[in-house]
This record gives sequence, structure tokens and C-alpha cells, in this order.
Amino acid sequence: MKLIFMAFFSSFFLAATAGAQTAKPEVFMLCKLGSQVRTIAVHKKGDGYVTIYSKFGKPQEVGSGHLLDSNKRIMENIKTNLEKSSFNCHEVSEASVQSDGGE
Repeated sequence: MKLIFMAFFSSFFLAATAGAQTAKPEVFMLCKLGSQVRTIAVHKKGDGYVTIYSKFGKPQEVGSGHLLDSNKRIMENIKTNLEKSSFNCHEVSEASVQSDGGE
């Protein structure tokens, strides 16, 4: 049985980073390489935004700023570096569950 639980990854990430951020990130990106999963998210925080990068399930604030666009650039830089290391990254707008048809 092979199931891909994007909902699990996003809910785990949101629970781990729920401190000062809103419950739903402004932008959320999921990057995978085999069984390795990295997440990048931009959250509203006070009057600005914060970019959170999660590696091995450990979230870390990697940037902040007043403008959403500046945090999106931070996210794009991380995405570019991950893709250079053969990760496959894509933005996630909603959580979904997919199955290959097996049990």
C-alpha cells in the first residue's frame, strides 16, 4: 500500500510552526527527493512576514521582512538550491490524499 499524505506533512509542519504565525501560511512549498521531505512556508507575523524552512521535521526561521514578495524571494532561493540537489518542489495550495489504488 502506497499512500502519499500531503495533509500529514502540511498539518505536521503547521503544528510545528504554529508559535507566532497564522494557522494557514500565505505560501507553502513541498520539496521531495525519495523519502526526504523539505517544506518552505511564508507566514504572516505581526506587520510583516516570516519564512520557515523545515528539514528533517525541524522548522527554522530563515528570513523575515515587511513585504510578502521579499519572503517569496527567500523561498525561491531555497527552492532553487534544493532543485540543484535533485529535489522536486511544488507549491501546495490545498492538502490532498492520493492513492495508487493498492490497499
